[in-house]
Amino acid sequence: MERITSQSNRIKVIAMILITLMLTIALLGLNGLISNVKAQVVQPTPDQKVEYKAVECEEKNGNRQLIIEVWIKKLNFKVIDLKLEYDPNLLMPSDLGSNQIVDINEQDDMPTYFEFSNEFGNYLELFGMSSTQGEFRTVLSMLGEEDRKGTNSYLIEDNDIGDYVSVPEQVLLGRISFQVLGDEEITDKAFQLKEGNSPKTGIKVNINGVDSYEAKSLFQFTLALASDNAYLSNIEMDKATIENFNKTIFNYIVSLDEDTDILEVTPTKENEKATITIEGNEVESGVPYPIELNPIGEETQIDILVTAEDGVTQNTYTILVQRTRRNNKRFDYN
Repeated sequence: MERITSQSNRIKVIAMILITLMLTIALLGLNGLISNVKAQVVQPTPDQKVEYKAVECEEKNGNRQLIIEVWIKKLNFKVIDLKLEYDPNLLMPSDLGSNQIVDINEQDDMPTYFEFSNEFGNYLELFGMSSTQGEFRTVLSMLGEEDRKGTNSYLIEDNDIGDYVSVPEQVLLGRISFQVLGDEEITDKAFQLKEGNSPKTGIKVNINGVDSYEAKSLFQFTLALASDNAYLSNIEMDKATIENFNKTIFNYIVSLDEDTDILEVTPTKENEKATITIEGNEVESGVPYPIELNPIGEETQIDILVTAEDGVTQNTYTILVQRTRRNNKRFDYN
């Protein structure tokens, strides 16, 4: 009986050894498979972009301040590592509020030259890497779950690859400030990717923790500084008065007496870089332009076309002039 029990125990020990050996072999095989999963560099499509768009360059506290909007277009990402070069004799990172120059190497916490838009600051962080003058490197990444303040519609929670940002079309991520030194104009070459060791092409977008985009075509710098202001600040006439002029009201009616054959109209543009056209002629802002009126009983329509600096945005102010045999003058708008 004892011999049978001893043999049974030996069989159990051997079985356990075999099971352990089989598990070890299985685990080794799994580890081999995992080690074969290598990071892949994926080619982006032409419409996938990290865009720096210069949208404003106005004087603030004695110097011009360049505001750059950061747009993400049709990208999924966990981390965006971006290294740019610029002319330090023309531009320097500056505080968004004061436009005072800041040393990016001393910005330990959230840099003051940047602010998030659209609630991305609830779960993303941006920090500047130590850089030499004329080099601007930022890394955008996820905050740990314990540090997050909230979410937005672009955050995707995924148990397999972890949380990531998904932008199906385009969204404004945030704004960056630079102080402009001197009077030199900003050009479309103001910011360019700086190639090197890390990231190699100047940009690296981690997609899912393994794969990434590294193509230089991902980055785009756009100048959009031209104003879209196509408003007049005032319209004056020598034979009538427009009271309480409103730049967003575009239609006016003026009645004059029969003795008025010529009406001088003086339009004043709100933005100095806009253009004014009357009867196909470009008109100088603040300078009277004579209009020959139609005979009594016929209305004269005066169209004042204002074209913004961007060459696209336009507004037309229309004045209908009525000549009557009355001596009174009146003004109305609709």
